[in-house]
Amino acid sequence: MHQLPWEIWNQVAASQPLNPFWREVMAAPPEEMEAAVARVDALAQRSTQDNRVILAHRLVAPLLVENEAISGFLMETQQGALRASLPEVISMNEAISLASMEYRLEPRQAAQLRRALRGTLAATKP
Repeated sequence: MHQLPWEIWNQVAASQPLNPFWREVMAAPPEEMEAAVARVDALAQRSTQDNRVILAHRLVAPLLVENEAISGFLMETQQGALRASLPEVISMNEAISLASMEYRLEPRQAAQLRRALRGTLAATKP
């Protein structure tokens, strides 16, 4: 979630329908950003204590869970240049692949990330 200025996440939250958990995280004011990100990290920490996996989860979890909202935001605001920072991630495999490239995850770490993402999907269902 640190790949963009926090204000962009705030704009996504203000303009798009989101899962309640992600709305609360993304709508947090900048001074509460670290606490909001810690909530996302806590979801990953249910499955792993590996810092690289937790960082990878932080990157791809919102992209996977809220891909429709992110795409809607980019289309509505015509900010296509942000697509490089907010890639469209529509499957678990895409999320794992992106995270593995970004963080050079080993196979066991990729498996931990898959478990963490499954847990996140289950924990953040509306």
